[in-house]
Amino acid sequence: MSVRMLSIDPGTKCGYSWLDVPIPTPEVLKPQPAYSGVWNLAVQRHEGGGMRFLRLKKHLVELEPKFILYEEVRGHKGTSAAHIYGGIVATIQTYCEEHTIDYIAIPVGTIKKRASGKGNCGKDVMVETANAEFVRPPDEPITKDDIADAMWLLQIGLEEYAHVLIDGAK
Repeated sequence: MSVRMLSIDPGTKCGYSWLDVPIPTPEVLKPQPAYSGVWNLAVQRHEGGGMRFLRLKKHLVELEPKFILYEEVRGHKGTSAAHIYGGIVATIQTYCEEHTIDYIAIPVGTIKKRASGKGNCGKDVMVETANAEFVRPPDEPITKDDIADAMWLLQIGLEEYAHVLIDGAK
């Protein structure tokens, strides 16, 4: 038996990483690059602004996660970015509530600290440490910080919240 854990780096370029976690959970479990990527939630020409949220919901329905972690961002570069982030988070939370799925937000600084030891490291460091920690084989490196963030977020989920999966599977 396994339970699907999904991590999301919310944004128009929405990083994600997921893993089917076996129950009981092995002591060492790491995100796999093959189950990570970026969903493009950008609104296309002649679409309404809500289309990005419908796209995200479609991805959630397809993956059928049983536990979701997402990056909690407290500061944004602009009003539009804040609105988009809020809509993405609302979509995640609504989906989880409708399907009785556990979810948790992890602050940006916590993710960066787990990845690098510093809570304020740059995007390049996140990519570098993700490549050092997760990528096999070396000819397929992680190049996008959205993916690196999602993989580190999933690693935190595996280390800190696997017990929620075990309890939920009973």
